[in-house]
Amino acid sequence: MKQETIDQVVQQLADKYVPITASPIKGEAIVLDEESYNSLYKMLNSSNEEDWKIAQLALNTCDIRKSIYWIYKLSRGHWICDRMVNLRFKASRNFRDYSNLFGISMKNSLAFAQWCDEKGWITPEIYQYLEEDVIRMAKRQFFHNFYDVEFKIKEEYKHLPSNNNVITAKINDN
Repeated sequence: MKQETIDQVVQQLADKYVPITASPIKGEAIVLDEESYNSLYKMLNSSNEEDWKIAQLALNTCDIRKSIYWIYKLSRGHWICDRMVNLRFKASRNFRDYSNLFGISMKNSLAFAQWCDEKGWITPEIYQYLEEDVIRMAKRQFFHNFYDVEFKIKEEYKHLPSNNNVITAKINDN
């Protein structure tokens, strides 16, 4: 095979998105959204174990990378995290590991945003869900009695927030 043909094949493979799922799927992987989050939350909060199993099946076949915000939000429930996986099944263990379920459940919004960024999974949608908390945490961290502090989004992250205005932390903001 010629080198340029190999390079073309490699580029085509690199351009093709491959979903990360805990279980092999036929067809398209499920991408969680607010509606599916609400349904899964109700199932996982139910006292019925069958509801938990159905929720686990849905989570095992979801695109973890594209659904990571909703997985994170589900995992923030105190005991829901344990109901999201049945460790007797390989697919549930894969889901736990691929999503870092027990790790992200303990992260605050800022730490979760940083974790997504490190994985290359941060998107404008995810950031905008977390933006208010991230800004509040930054203001609290850099608040100063004698100075007003201004925050400006870094150049490489300008595509993430809903607006790129400079944010000023003042004494009455705390």
